[in-house]
Amino acid sequence: MKAVQWNGKNEREVFDFLTNTKNKQITTEESTFRIDLVNGGCRVGNLMLKTSKGEVQVYINGWIIKEANCESKSCENHIFLEKYEFLDEYDTVELKRG
Repeated sequence: MKAVQWNGKNEREVFDFLTNTKNKQITTEESTFRIDLVNGGCRVGNLMLKTSKGEVQVYINGWIIKEANCESKSCENHIFLEKYEFLDEYDTVELKRG
């Protein structure tokens, strides 16, 4: 699994992570996510993941975890820090043992 933290301002990093591309022009909506830059019921800058179960909000300082099946999920920061650990400098994570 891979993970990246959403801070509300790192659109480029998150865009590249979720689209598996680099240097592609950033858009606010793709097949796997949308960034809500217009205040339409959400705070400006909210990130919404599009999952097989519907849209899931990624809160500021929350984590986006991309699983082996390429499905992404949201995880709040305190839960992420309790349950996951980084294996290398390439943002690979796994569940903590114990």
